[in-house]
Amino acid sequence: GVSWGARVMPIRVLGKGGGTSYDIMQGNYFAAGLPNDSDTLPATAADIINLSLGCQDCYSQTEQDAYSAIREAGVIIVAAAGNANTSVPGYPAAYEGVVSVSAVDYQKQRAPYSNFGPTIDVAAPGGNMAVDLSGDGYPDGVLSTRADDSSGSRLPIYDFQQGTSMAAPHMAGVVALMKSVNPGAVTPAALDTWLQSGAITEDLGAAGRDDLYGHGLIDAAKAVQTVQAASGVPPTILTVSPNTLDFGSVQTELALTLGQSGDGTVVVTNVSTTAPWLAIIPPTELGEYSITADRTGLAFGIYTTNLAIAYTVDGDLREVAVPVTLTVSDGGASGTEGDTGYTWIILVNVDTLSTAAQTSVANVNGTYSYRITGVPNGEYYVLAGTDSDNDGFICDAGESCGGYPTLGLLQRVVVNNGDVGNIDFGLTFPSEVTSSALHDAAGRPDGFSKLPATEAPAEKHVEGVNR
Repeated sequence: GVSWGARVMPIRVLGKGGGTSYDIMQGNYFAAGLPNDSDTLPATAADIINLSLGCQDCYSQTEQDAYSAIREAGVIIVAAAGNANTSVPGYPAAYEGVVSVSAVDYQKQRAPYSNFGPTIDVAAPGGNMAVDLSGDGYPDGVLSTRADDSSGSRLPIYDFQQGTSMAAPHMAGVVALMKSVNPGAVTPAALDTWLQSGAITEDLGAAGRDDLYGHGLIDAAKAVQTVQAASGVPPTILTVSPNTLDFGSVQTELALTLGQSGDGTVVVTNVSTTAPWLAIIPPTELGEYSITADRTGLAFGIYTTNLAIAYTVDGDLREVAVPVTLTVSDGGASGTEGDTGYTWIILVNVDTLSTAAQTSVANVNGTYSYRITGVPNGEYYVLAGTDSDNDGFICDAGESCGGYPTLGLLQRVVVNNGDVGNIDFGLTFPSEVTSSALHDAAGRPDGFSKLPATEAPAEKHVEGVNR
């Protein structure tokens, strides 16, 4: 989950037929370690309460007083804003002192069902089951745990769900993650300050706070970094570069570098894979690993696996997985294999991260031979992809995408008073585009901008082949 080391205290306050405000408040009192009508207390009170429940326009002063008392006890309360697509306040999320969470979809837009309004504090992923913008063949819900009793017995399963009830536990999980780094620093008041300052969120919508996303989309990385800074002691971590490996249809060898940040001791104990087509040549402990792929005997298609990295930080055993993708082309023998559609090749200026030149080509026997003329001297990333929705951006969800030599680790191509050739790389349909730095600069979750049709510089050229 979001905070994999957190312990959960499940408390049932609603049954098959619903429940009452009294049931909910008694459950909250118990979780917070406060006196309640059960005359029992937990061995350890909860630090965070998540409430994926609510009702519209049902304010109660008694409930407000109860949530205020729970907050005064140092417990952070997170609640779902509601799924009625309305600005009418939903409670308990809208109570003073409760963190109200709205929902966003795969493209970081307000989910169509999510409530909004002046009481929203923060946004988090809630999903949208009506679409598949990620292009992975599944509805864009949040994969969640639930019980299936259709057989007459309760069986634990995973299932896609949507709603602010999915968004709220994302937020609660990030708060738990923050507490795992620096428990004493994460108080209700401190969380309010960090939210209001934008220290732990990505600003969406209108600049600053707005009624759709509150103070922005919760950002787990920023949240952890913020609470680390509050402690004054940076943690020791394993660094992995790149965080994905994409061989495309051309590359046979890629480099993976493992390092460390912080003053502790990091020891890599094992790097392994279950894929027979992948080989790993490791150094001693930290350093650069050569990862090689062998397509011999593989049928054409797209293959995926993970590199499993086991390591210790100051003796504490940990693991991380690096996704690996390999494309096997049949060289166009099928007549259609390798055809991802009409494809654009763009050059992105390394310094400005803006598109400097482009061309478009069609598939010929499984390859896209291209030549971009009119390229000024400079350093560029070379990217390619389709623009099937004609929005002016390639590599959106569901569109083919590739980069030189791979998307996971783009290399600079230098143009300096001469032509550049053999810039060859592969195209795939990735579940997510991995060149996040370029996406962040563009302000989009995915996709790279094409030039308007009127823009056309005129100098050197770059050429190569896409497969």
